[in-house]
Amino acid sequence: MIIFLSYAKEDVERVDQIYNQLKHDGHQPWMDIHDISPGQNWKFEIHNAISTCNAAIIFLSNRSVSKTGYVQAEIAEFLDLRKRRPERSIYLIPVRIDECVVPTRMSELQYADLFKPNGWDRVTASLEKAKHEQSLLSEQGESRGKFTVFTRIIEEYWDGLPGYYTRLSYPEVRGGATIDACEEINQIFKARCLSKLHELRANRLDQNPFLWENKREYGIANYKMIKDYRITLISEMLLSIVDSYEVYTGGVHENYYFETSNLTLQPVSRLPLFALFKAGCDYREKLGLLCREALKRQAWERSAASTESSEFFAHIFDEEDAVAREWLIEGTSFKDGSNITFTIAENGLTFYFRPYEVACFAAGGWEVSLPYYDLREILRPEALRLLPIPKSPARP
Repeated sequence: MIIFLSYAKEDVERVDQIYNQLKHDGHQPWMDIHDISPGQNWKFEIHNAISTCNAAIIFLSNRSVSKTGYVQAEIAEFLDLRKRRPERSIYLIPVRIDECVVPTRMSELQYADLFKPNGWDRVTASLEKAKHEQSLLSEQGESRGKFTVFTRIIEEYWDGLPGYYTRLSYPEVRGGATIDACEEINQIFKARCLSKLHELRANRLDQNPFLWENKREYGIANYKMIKDYRITLISEMLLSIVDSYEVYTGGVHENYYFETSNLTLQPVSRLPLFALFKAGCDYREKLGLLCREALKRQAWERSAASTESSEFFAHIFDEEDAVAREWLIEGTSFKDGSNITFTIAENGLTFYFRPYEVACFAAGGWEVSLPYYDLREILRPEALRLLPIPKSPARP
């Protein structure tokens, strides 16, 4: 499925022509004004389309780019999803309708110009290449050093009151380390997905037509769980992975949360966060302080990059707002040291905060990356040998 988003209302006629052309050519385009029925929860449907699409076309024009807040919000979401795709794969395709300035966050991506003679041909060529790449990845997997990673998907729909829909992706790892280690971690990831699936299947015995019948006309009579994964590190010694969930259980809106797995591979074992830091040091206080500063920095950057949401993000972690300050401190105090959501990467540790954890739901989820350099004074010497800290090149 190819999703169309981030176009200005004034550009609808041009975008609509492209939608019809792609449909005529045998593609499966998705566009909100065509594929969301009256009465459906439009936000729910857009998030569902974003999380399941194969490719995304972002239409840029002087009109859409000037609506900074709207475009920046959607670009941020797609760029985050792009992190879960292979680095060189085609997923997000910027398409300029006129000679506008491409937003900074997308400047690294090659774009197509519809106002040039070969513009449309370049778009269709990219779509065909993306389709071919995804077919190869499904068959051959993604190469990650000495490993090959295959994405497996469990998808199931059941019609009821409530019904459910689930799409759960998980990695199957081959090569590297040892065959036994790969087999063990593959069983772990598959078993977790099957456990989630059986939780949803339990709804077959818990039907409530009185409560759910009126929701069917709005397209929200189904529980939903969509899980995507992203491997942040895989080596002979370590595997670090983050699962992002989008869940709907009948409330006002969906919920989003993260789960992370950090495993040593020789032998396969869970690597707790405290094992990375010196005994006796209050690593949670240090991490909390660094995370708070990083969150404030991100909020400032979001406010600076957005016109429509600048005031919102400028005050989301306002020190003078007692409620906001307490919310932020509580969410980053890491009181339960065993329940800290983090991953390991070559550049540092990343901490994940779900909506409501450090701020209101409208602020969304947050990711904070802390460089190893900032943690050097509290890291265990053994951890320094285990972590993938970049080594300086040898002098000639």
